[in-house]
Amino acid sequence: MGKKIVLLSTWCNTEEKSNALLSMLKKLKGMGLDTMVFTPFYISDEIDKYSDYTIISKENPIPEINKKYIYSWMTLPSGLELGTTTIDHGFASLLQMKRLLDFGISLEYDHYFVMIYDLGLTPELEIVLLEGRECSFFTNSNVPGEHVVCTLMAFDKNNASKFASLITPRSYFHSSSYTAETWLLEVKKILGGTIEPWPANDTIHSASDTLSKNHSKFPEFAMFIIKSNMLELFFYDIQKEFKVYIETNIAAFTEIVYREKRVVVFNNIQDFERCKITVNETSQDITNTIKMLNSTSLTQK
Repeated sequence: MGKKIVLLSTWCNTEEKSNALLSMLKKLKGMGLDTMVFTPFYISDEIDKYSDYTIISKENPIPEINKKYIYSWMTLPSGLELGTTTIDHGFASLLQMKRLLDFGISLEYDHYFVMIYDLGLTPELEIVLLEGRECSFFTNSNVPGEHVVCTLMAFDKNNASKFASLITPRSYFHSSSYTAETWLLEVKKILGGTIEPWPANDTIHSASDTLSKNHSKFPEFAMFIIKSNMLELFFYDIQKEFKVYIETNIAAFTEIVYREKRVVVFNNIQDFERCKITVNETSQDITNTIKMLNSTSLTQK
């Protein structure tokens, strides 16, 4: 069956993520697998204890948003389009994998598993790790359409080397692919291999707020944050009329909402520091969500 090593790509900038990494490492070591971690952050002594090899690097090649970005949208029955522009983290993620593979290939292993640290490790995926694969890719239950994802890949030494050699700035930024997933699908066509029938889903969705078209935590309505040179809130999918109290660092006011409504919160985004909404004495602080967003839009189609 050969020697096996799991190569873990990480971005553990919170306690929740660090705990997920530690839990994964313990699980993998309990399965008798060697591990290697790529991290841009300090790791605890306990995490280090369970990692056979550790790469510490602050490399994070994120392109400027005007050079490469991802745009997603949703069209409402009214014809309004909710659009979100996000930074493309694809090559930064792939570069972590290349660094892991380049180091891993220099070691005496027969099977390599490139994995995200918060993978939902199902019994089927555990079998893959224990058996090894020649060249296997996986899908994600949360991603629509034809795709393969970076959450898990399984290679023998030869295919691991071939895959690592394909990860270059030119191959990514000059390709017709618009996300890491579509780039990976093109690479899969080059390498061949198998798309396994079991999904490889991540468990911590840190980018969900930046991609979401509904930033409301209230079941009675949906809300989309519009962030450009202004800051606005768009309320839609209204179940019943309600009053919303909007409190910011410079003002507080109440709006009555009974149908789709666009509310200006800041005429100048530079004035924004904090924002909270309250409905029926229940509050939602949307400050951090606003800070995470790059650019969003609301247009009539």
